[in-house]
Amino acid sequence: MEIDIIAKDKETLVFVEVKTRKNVEYGDPSEFVDSAKQNKIVRAADEYIHATGFEGEIRFDIVSIIHHKTIEIEWIKDAFWGS
Repeated sequence: MEIDIIAKDKETLVFVEVKTRKNVEYGDPSEFVDSAKQNKIVRAADEYIHATGFEGEIRFDIVSIIHHKTIEIEWIKDAFWGS
């Protein structure tokens, strides 16, 4: 399992999935973080939290990058929540 970025936003632990595409012909990059991918990220986050003993707020973000002639970056905070 992999998580692209683990960071802190003040006291909140943030797990970030980064998706990059050359165009939006098949959809926005963030649309590729489907429920199956979200579940994998949540399981990996659970393992990380257990291993580190972190106690506090967590958040799942997505960074969507489209690079063709220009680069467009969208940071979607609190993009999903694990169940």
